[in-house]
Amino acid sequence: MLFGLSAASLWLYASRGAAVALTPGPVWIYLLSRTLAQGRPRRILSLFGVATGLVVHVLLAAAGLSAVVLAIPGAFIW
Repeated sequence: MLFGLSAASLWLYASRGAAVALTPGPVWIYLLSRTLAQGRPRRILSLFGVATGLVVHVLLAAAGLSAVVLAIPGAFIW
């Protein structure tokens, strides 16, 4: 027993966690679709946009402001 889980439960948890980690998310699908539809220059531009959004999100989370952004999403639509 590890962390109060049996070997079977721990194996199930680990395998499901690995499956989720290996599944491509919406960002990968977005970048792949932009690449296939518009080529490499747009892919790189899209990658920079995604990375910029990630940095902003991490900084807001570090400052504790993510809850504010989630509470009033209409204020952040351009």
